[in-house]
Amino acid sequence: MKVEFYRTLLCPRCLLVAHELKRLQREFPHLEIETIEVATNLVRVREAKVRTVPALKVGDAMLTGFLLTPAKIRRFLLARV
Repeated sequence: MKVEFYRTLLCPRCLLVAHELKRLQREFPHLEIETIEVATNLVRVREAKVRTVPALKVGDAMLTGFLLTPAKIRRFLLARV
């Protein structure tokens, strides 16, 4: 399963999500995580309709929010496996 992870380098919340994604990738090796830096990919971010970071996108489904907890991330991803 491919997961698009929209983030910025200076976002501390994005770092927490990145850490959790790495943990989940060890648990589920079939996860393919593509990290997209929003500052350098503005067209792609606009096309994906990402309004805030961190954001996770799988197909047409998106998870975004001020604080994405490990439980929220896990539920979002496992619902799409």
